[in-house]
Amino acid sequence: MVVTVANPQDEASVSVRQVARLARCAITRLRITTAGTLAITFLDAAAIRRLNKQFLQHDRPTDVLSFRYDGAPTGLPGLPSQQNVDRQARNRSQRASGQYVRIAGSQHRQVVGEIFIAPSQARAYARTHHLSYQEELNRYVVHGLLHWMGEEDRTKQQQARMRRLENRLLRQCRNA
Repeated sequence: MVVTVANPQDEASVSVRQVARLARCAITRLRITTAGTLAITFLDAAAIRRLNKQFLQHDRPTDVLSFRYDGAPTGLPGLPSQQNVDRQARNRSQRASGQYVRIAGSQHRQVVGEIFIAPSQARAYARTHHLSYQEELNRYVVHGLLHWMGEEDRTKQQQARMRRLENRLLRQCRNA
């Protein structure tokens, strides 16, 4: 799988190289062998709010949105088709000069999914809960990847499972 990481927002700092290493480690640990490209894009609060409203009908910013396009089951109801993807966000991320990293493989592979993350949400949550911003941002990356794989967190039981999976991956990939 090809992983791309883009950071066209400027609300909070993001190391695209560190995120790419974390994503590659998590994908390896989860034994994901899907062919294609998974795009991870960091967006400002306004852009992620628009996507959240457009695809989930929630008119508020959110922390992470995951979309899967390869036909495999996913945790998001009403998942948009490949044709209905917010191409503007992806095109904007791919044009972000100096803020784009592509990891392994050919650039001409089919996009099998996108993960959109709002680093400003991670920063705010980290401040409120006295956590490290980088650790919270890393959690959002892993959280998005788990959602892309179909994990859900709607019930208390699902939330507990998601947290265990996140913690395990973050431990395993700490030095990635």
